[in-house]
This record gives sequence, C-alpha cells and structure tokens, in this order.
Amino acid sequence: MEFIDAVFYQIHSLSIFSSVYRGRLVANFKKNPVLDTPLEAACNA
Repeated sequence: MEFIDAVFYQIHSLSIFSSVYRGRLVANFKKNPVLDTPLEAACNA
C-alpha cells in the first residue's frame, strides 16, 4: 500500500505542476493576441 500511495502522490504533484506550467504558458501567449486563439485551442484540446 505504501508503494501505491507514493505513486499516486507523485502523479498528483506532477499533475499540479503541469497545470501550473500550462497556465503560465497560456498567460505568456495571451500577451500576443495573434497567437491567442489557436494556442488556447491547442492547450485545451
């Protein structure tokens, strides 16, 4: 059980990190209005 808990903890922390990283990426791209729509669609796909 401890091994499974550790794996789930790593997956959970990784998903939080990836969501934060994607949020920063989208925020940076929103500074450029030309790239806003296609990149947001690609990130949400």
